[in-house]
Amino acid sequence: IRHSLTKMSYFHFVTTEVYKKRVIQLGEDPKRVFFVGGLGIDSIENTSLLTRKQLEKKFNVKLNKTFLMITYHSVTLERENNLKTVKEMLEALDHFKDSSLIFTAPNADPDGGNITKAIKSFIGKNSNAHFFTSLGQNGYLSFLKEADCVVGNSSSGILEAPYCGVGSVNIGDRQKGRLKPKSVVDVSNDASSIRDGIKTVLSENFKYSIQNQHNPFGDGNAGTKIVAILEQELNKP
Repeated sequence: IRHSLTKMSYFHFVTTEVYKKRVIQLGEDPKRVFFVGGLGIDSIENTSLLTRKQLEKKFNVKLNKTFLMITYHSVTLERENNLKTVKEMLEALDHFKDSSLIFTAPNADPDGGNITKAIKSFIGKNSNAHFFTSLGQNGYLSFLKEADCVVGNSSSGILEAPYCGVGSVNIGDRQKGRLKPKSVVDVSNDASSIRDGIKTVLSENFKYSIQNQHNPFGDGNAGTKIVAILEQELNKP
C-alpha cells in the first residue's frame, strides 16, 4: 500500500536524504522529491513538554531514578510469533526491578488485544510497572523525552527518541529497512538479547557515545518547509 501511494503521488516529502534517493530510484522525478525531515520532530519542537514531576502528578505514578518506556505493536506478517515475543520481552524486563516501566498500548492490528492482556498480567505482578491505553501526544512525548531507554518495536524509538537524545532497543523486524541512528540498538526476539540491549542503552558509555549523534530526520521545521514548497510549486505558471 505504501509503495502504491508513493507511485500515485505527485509531490514527495521525505524524512531523510536516504529516503529521497530511494523514492528517486523508484522512478519518481527528482524535481518533485523533497527532503524536509520528520513531522514527528515538529511535534516535539512545538509542544510544551512536561517535567518528570509534572508527569508523576498528572498520571499518578512514582518514577524511579531510572525508567523505561515500552511500546510493542503486533507484527502483522509474523502473527504466530507476536505473543511469544511479548513474553520474551516481559521476561527481559523482569530483570529491571529497580526501574519504573511505563507501557503504552499496542495498535489496533490483529493480536493487539492479546498483547495488552499479557502486559496487564505482568503489571499485576510488578508494582514498578504501569500501563496506559493512551497518554495523549503531550504525555507520550514528555515521557519519551524523560525516559532512560525506549523498548519495543514502535517507530518512535527510531524517529522521536534519537531526537530527544534517548537510546532505544528495537525488537525484531517490524522496523526492518528503516534508517536507524546509532542510538538505536537492534535486538532479536529472545529475552537474553532484549535484556542485553537494555543494559547496553542504560550504560554510561552508551549514553556518552550518543550525546552528539547526528540526527538524520530534520530540524523540526518539516511542516513549514512543506507549506513553502507547495506554495512555490503550485504557483508556478
